[in-house]
Amino acid sequence: MRSLARWAFLPLALCALACWLVGCPGGSSSSGSGSTGTGQTYFPLTVGNHWVYQQQYSDGTFKDTCTADVGAQTTLAGNAVFPISYVEGAHADTPFTIFANWDAKGLELYEVDTLAPLGTVKATGTPPALFLPASAPTTQQWSLAGSYIVSSDGATLNSGTFTNNPLQIVGTETVTVPAGTFANAVKCLVSVTQPGTSNTMTAYYWLAPGVGLVKGQDIKTNGNGLTLVLQSYTVK
Repeated sequence: MRSLARWAFLPLALCALACWLVGCPGGSSSSGSGSTGTGQTYFPLTVGNHWVYQQQYSDGTFKDTCTADVGAQTTLAGNAVFPISYVEGAHADTPFTIFANWDAKGLELYEVDTLAPLGTVKATGTPPALFLPASAPTTQQWSLAGSYIVSSDGATLNSGTFTNNPLQIVGTETVTVPAGTFANAVKCLVSVTQPGTSNTMTAYYWLAPGVGLVKGQDIKTNGNGLTLVLQSYTVK
């Protein structure tokens, strides 16, 4: 795993689709249309929204800074989506973009694009990955399952299925990070297993109403875990 943020900004914060960076993209839920629920306040998708994060080791040692920005709405395979561009300081030459939107089911992730030595690589889940249900913060469980394709310039690099990867809203908490103290943050637990292996990432992430992702933390048995914390933000 290159860094927590590569997992965390959206699965943590990115879980289902972005985990292709270690060989395992995926999807979940069926997409829908229509009105959204109250959950959308936990990840506001408005053009110009901007977040700055710090990554640090479990002992508090600083690792890196990363940013995320919401761009203008576009269309992807007939679906209206917002591009969320992510840049990690140490890997500014390989930014990636998540294409997501809220619908009747919740916040769904359609595709992750990243720059790589071989060109732009796309990870697409079918159906899209449900990151947060529209009914949040109601405590509940759901699972990531579906098929995925990783491609570059139209050529398939990897494909397969993605099943039995549980996510759970475990409750709400008050979270304090460099950007401030946020009450009623939804705490989610995610566990993602790489297809065909026993390699599993387990992590928590916290989403604050009206702000978005404020904290992410991966769980390591060797004590070398990483934490992602919000440093500053602009939400319109």
